[in-house]
Amino acid sequence: MRLTEKGDVHSFGVLTFEVIMGNHSHEFITTFARKLSSSGAANVLLIDTLDKRLEPPNVEILKEVVLVVKFAFACLKTRPESRPTMDSISHELLTCRLSVGESVYMMTVGKLLSEDV
Repeated sequence: MRLTEKGDVHSFGVLTFEVIMGNHSHEFITTFARKLSSSGAANVLLIDTLDKRLEPPNVEILKEVVLVVKFAFACLKTRPESRPTMDSISHELLTCRLSVGESVYMMTVGKLLSEDV
């Protein structure tokens, strides 16, 4: 295995999920990948995957969580050349704002997976 920038990007995605989910992301990624292959699994609400030890986030914070999760999924793409660079992730985190209304509480993981960053 060779160390590359795209490997660092993948590690960023893994770490992001560990922080957001409150557990080792391998468990989440493995479980979620298995669920995605079954019907209806893409309808899992993002808010239901967040660390249960924390208070539920308000709308503004949840919008930012949605944005970060979208970037984390992009960092975990199977093909390294399909992953964004850390420079682009950094730029997007500093400048991008998600335009989602109150329905952010109904955002599903499947929807986030299907959207390109």
